[in-house]
Amino acid sequence: MPNKRLFLAVTVTLSVLYTDMVAAAPLTLSGNFISVAINDETGTLGSGNETGLGLKFDRTGSGNFSNDDDFISPDIPYDNIVVSASNPSFFTSDPNGRISNNNAPGFPRLIFTDSFSDLSTGSTNSAQWTGIYADFDTNQEIFSITNLYSFDDNDQRIRVTTTITALTDLTDLTFLRSVDPDQDENDPVSFTDNNTINVRGSAAEGIAANDIVTATGPGTGLTLSLFSDSEVAHNTGITFPWSDDPNLYLNGVDQSNGESSDSLIGIAFDIGTLNQNQTISFTYDFALGTVTVPVPGAAWLFVTGIAGLFFKRGKNRIDTIPA
Repeated sequence: MPNKRLFLAVTVTLSVLYTDMVAAAPLTLSGNFISVAINDETGTLGSGNETGLGLKFDRTGSGNFSNDDDFISPDIPYDNIVVSASNPSFFTSDPNGRISNNNAPGFPRLIFTDSFSDLSTGSTNSAQWTGIYADFDTNQEIFSITNLYSFDDNDQRIRVTTTITALTDLTDLTFLRSVDPDQDENDPVSFTDNNTINVRGSAAEGIAANDIVTATGPGTGLTLSLFSDSEVAHNTGITFPWSDDPNLYLNGVDQSNGESSDSLIGIAFDIGTLNQNQTISFTYDFALGTVTVPVPGAAWLFVTGIAGLFFKRGKNRIDTIPA
């Protein structure tokens, strides 16, 4: 795992300056297929490296969740949000101008929590987190970001609506959501650091590579996809060594070659200019499912979680909100 450890070693120095290491009070949302912890400190999935507080899936839909079926918390519990722009205020906190919050301890957490709420009602499971980034030198507030998570009891996907509000003019604004899927980490047969087969697009379901990227556990058959049909320009990517550069994903990077690897999968959005007090919102999904048989090499088989996306496409989508 040398490349992953190198990535961690580089970022741990920064994180000591920015954040406490362990989330204090995550909120767990559970339906029949999905149980997920929302980190109150980072607005991501998970609760630091606490076992079992990640993203779990019950393929039977009976609401019985095992820590062995957790996509996030095994190994390095990496779920990351990145906001990047060319403004000088972004570079006071990060040499690459990438303002990030990561569930994994040891990685930067630069966006501080403003509010965190449980919005669940009836059969709808929902939570909302809002954070604010301020210039490291001047303490001027630069942007706010809100992640609204929602899924019904019988859903096999989590809908995320991310809203960014410019508190000063922002240029060359991009956003990245990336995750290290480790659903086979606890599988006694297939366990290895190279524990997912990662593919952009789904030819079988007619979904373009810029709209979806999927990690499949070759032993468990469990799948995790990042999907969006937002009208905001976006693209997906797969990186190994790991990268938090939104531009790589916007260019459709694929460093796995469809082979088993310990890669990040991610989806990035190209926002551009956002003037002071302007707001933009876009949606994307964490879709979970299974393949019907173990995946042979890079072959793509039917994924139950992806099939359900067709019934959600275009529904409840918010792409932009003018000031």
